[in-house]
Amino acid sequence: NGVKTTAMERIGIVGISARAVDAATLGRFTIAKAERDERLAQLAALLGVDELLYLATCNRVEVAYRVPGDQCDLDFRRPVFRALTGAEIVAAGGTRRATPSS
Repeated sequence: NGVKTTAMERIGIVGISARAVDAATLGRFTIAKAERDERLAQLAALLGVDELLYLATCNRVEVAYRVPGDQCDLDFRRPVFRALTGAEIVAAGGTRRATPSS
């Protein structure tokens, strides 16, 4: 496209917090410590990102990433949601809910 992007334009973040969902739902987004290395490497490869950061606290889960080259404005909400929960986002009456993938 000929337009150069800055380093900050190539950084994105996807997250969910206890303000938006209950504790049980939030727990579905966490990755067990024993599985983290493998699952996060798979997620980074799936997204095609240069770097990936996973943060899980008692009230939020976030995935930050840096996309390569001149890519920007990529929406990774659905693939991150799917990778962490094994479910798809389905709109229901203006709200989002998870449904298991088949």
